[in-house]
Amino acid sequence: FALTYSYENYNEYWFGSTLEDRELTTESASLFIAHGLGDRFNLIASVPYVWTESEKSFQDAILAIKFRNGEEEYNHGTLSKITGIGFSFPIGNYDKDADNPIGEKAVSFIVRHLYQYKSNQGWFVHLQSGIEFKLVPISKLGLPIVLRTGFAARKFYIDGWLDFFHTFNGGVNQTVSAGEGSQFLKLGGTFYYSLTPRFGALIGGAHYLLGKNIGKASRLNVGMVVK
Repeated sequence: FALTYSYENYNEYWFGSTLEDRELTTESASLFIAHGLGDRFNLIASVPYVWTESEKSFQDAILAIKFRNGEEEYNHGTLSKITGIGFSFPIGNYDKDADNPIGEKAVSFIVRHLYQYKSNQGWFVHLQSGIEFKLVPISKLGLPIVLRTGFAARKFYIDGWLDFFHTFNGGVNQTVSAGEGSQFLKLGGTFYYSLTPRFGALIGGAHYLLGKNIGKASRLNVGMVVK
């Protein structure tokens, strides 16, 4: 499992494609658990606790199952094909109609499929996409695309990534997190170091480069991993 702390701040918010001055600092602590079910399946759960200057609450949990569809061996590395299916749903009694809400109280169905190639030397590249179908409060269909590359060694792991998300038929938020559907392009990275065979620490960050109906935020996160 992993326990992480995140600090995120923005001074501008995209209402549609128009940037306006808004300021919000959000902090969160998240518990992430992955449990293997045989050689091919993993059960995954994530529970975040989020707080701002005006509100603090558990936010939206994720419950998913991830399974390996296939694996192909090559002379210089391995290509893995993995699919994940899950749900995101609110578990806290936060106010989604506040001036700066910590969430939308959305229930979403999530499907992701990824291809990852890892070389025998340790570097890797992976591409994932799928669908995210928001069921409530407003039905919206989203397309996520993530491109990640990095290097994994015995004692450490480092990566960099681009995360793109597009909501089809999105509107223009009249208030922060009004639920009309967001779009963004986000750049980030992670560094993990193994302190013992069963314990490690991580640090990472991200920044929103482009967006619609979302804050132009920067984020810093730290955490620990127990195997």
